[in-house]
Amino acid sequence: KGLDDSTVRSLNGARVTRTLLTLVPDADHFRTTLRATKAWARARGVYSNVLGYLGGINWAILVAFVCQRYPSAVPSTLVSRFFRVYHQWQWPAPILLKSIHEEHPEGMFCQVWNPKVYPRDRAHLMPIITPAYPEMNSSYNVGEPQLRSLRTEIARGVQLTFAIEQGKAKWSDLFTGHDFFAQYQHYIQVDVSAHDAAAHRSWFGWCESRLRQLVLCLEQPPSVQAHPHAEFFEWSATRGSKERRPRSAAAVPAGGIIGTSFYVALSFAPGVRQADLTASVADWVYRINAWDRRQPG
Repeated sequence: KGLDDSTVRSLNGARVTRTLLTLVPDADHFRTTLRATKAWARARGVYSNVLGYLGGINWAILVAFVCQRYPSAVPSTLVSRFFRVYHQWQWPAPILLKSIHEEHPEGMFCQVWNPKVYPRDRAHLMPIITPAYPEMNSSYNVGEPQLRSLRTEIARGVQLTFAIEQGKAKWSDLFTGHDFFAQYQHYIQVDVSAHDAAAHRSWFGWCESRLRQLVLCLEQPPSVQAHPHAEFFEWSATRGSKERRPRSAAAVPAGGIIGTSFYVALSFAPGVRQADLTASVADWVYRINAWDRRQPG
């Protein structure tokens, strides 16, 4: 009580976690199912809130919702039901673990998620609503490309869990890593680099926060679909050299470069033989380089 809106929202993570455990019928089954779901999401390249996929709290709410629907199910059954529920879910229908507050608690006047009142909330594609006041959409980052990838991976999960139940597949098949770099023919690589760790940290943070915009820019031509990779690759190099070493494997050489790479795969509509993305990429690069704290060099 008595806190401003920003302060209340900054405390929401801990409050949501605490509330979640009171809303599931069996906390142990919930935790086991959540661990399996997050392991699957990481393996399949759809675990990254900052890149417009889903992060920890999003997956936790989705799992809790399935636990509520199947209160007596064991974790193996809950994992199977997870894929079937969300394969059939009609987004943008919201995921709600409890009803949203229609009135503000005493002494609190924060804005809550309400698509009937707020136009921005109506634009959300995959609303997963936090269960603690003030209720917010925890997945507002999700865009069309990411939702498309999530649907594809969930459909795969449905097929595999059916096969597992019939004895035609193993649980390990569900967690097979994503073949991102073998699945597509065309990729865009974004390198973010600096000459020291502090500069790289701030420069990469700025670029990372704008990567979702790049993905949207790449889909401006209607014939193009963009598929962002959910992992970053950290490297270092000697200045003037094209050889890159994984940053965890060797110390950064004196006067060297610290870098992080990000990849987006591209696919094209049938019959499309070429697409000009020059304007889309150039516009994004211009806006990135216009950052007033960018250090030249």
